[in-house]
Amino acid sequence: MKPTQSIMGQIINEFRLLATSEDLGHCAAHVDPTDAIRYYQARLAQDPRSTPLALCLMTAVHKRRVQAGSITFGAAPLHGKGIPKALYQYWDAPEPPPQVAHLMAENRALNPDFAYRLFDDRAARAYLAEKGEMDVLRAYRLATEPAGKADLFRLALLWHEGGIYIDADDRCLKPFSQTISLDRRFIGYQEYFMSVGNNFLAVRPKEPAIRSALEEAVGAFSGPQGESLWLATGPGALTRAFACHFLDEEGQMSDGVELLTTRELRDFLSPHVMLSYKATGQHWTSRFKRSA
Repeated sequence: MKPTQSIMGQIINEFRLLATSEDLGHCAAHVDPTDAIRYYQARLAQDPRSTPLALCLMTAVHKRRVQAGSITFGAAPLHGKGIPKALYQYWDAPEPPPQVAHLMAENRALNPDFAYRLFDDRAARAYLAEKGEMDVLRAYRLATEPAGKADLFRLALLWHEGGIYIDADDRCLKPFSQTISLDRRFIGYQEYFMSVGNNFLAVRPKEPAIRSALEEAVGAFSGPQGESLWLATGPGALTRAFACHFLDEEGQMSDGVELLTTRELRDFLSPHVMLSYKATGQHWTSRFKRSA
């Protein structure tokens, strides 16, 4: 039985169930990160859906950066079409709670040069149908939590349109046009678990890694739904896609790919702002509280 009391509990269980002793051995502190990167790259080629392998690879890449004296992940800018100046958010109900609506208004006002669009459940369904994303729409309808619907929809939206997506509880501190470079394929950030966060995403249209993450998220609704949203449709799915698509054989970022640290992200965006709705059943983590 998978533990359902916390995200950390499910991550630990993933390692217990899916990681071999050799996999864990390459995580040891004394292992050279370059050797670890090569090992996990080869393992992921065999098992691209393994969250433990993806997390271990991202940890080894981070470790090598730290040893080199720089924890900033980044690559050369992209020559050609980059990230569109569009900002998207999602709330399942037509009227967000007052605190959420106020936060969204702040984000929109701070980025007047970005085309802004807020989607609700009805608009999201209509968009997916319009784009012919029937498998995504089916998974969207099967998702019982609004957070799962948001995970699916953001990936489909960014695949087709490109632009910037931020969660409803994220607050912009500085204009995006002054803080990130839009001549990129992808801009994201690395969470404390070494995973790639999905609450802030900036991508160009038709990025293969986003499609890969979307297909993984859709696949989570084709069988028993025992995993947490974090693993199945959220940062877990995105981290697996990132590890398989955005790193070369040496663990270097592909051109046009930038992965910020959490500290760098917090320079212009305050993620997961504490809002009163999170103490109610509206927040996806209430599922863990009910289980406990």
